[in-house]
Amino acid sequence: ILLIGGVGNSLVIYIVARFSEMRTVTNYYIVNLAVTDLAFLVCCIPFTTINYLTYGWIFGKTMCTFV
Repeated sequence: ILLIGGVGNSLVIYIVARFSEMRTVTNYYIVNLAVTDLAFLVCCIPFTTINYLTYGWIFGKTMCTFV
């Protein structure tokens, strides 16, 4: 999920940034969604995976509040 999501969202961002005819209001909205999805993939998925694998939260209260 992390690999496919990262590649797909990065490709969307690259295409809209690279080709000027793709720079429309709708595509800027889609790029915003892609950036948000990348942030979710980087910030939340690894912690959730480790949480399930270790059967508990091992990162402390501060990280629990942050994530």
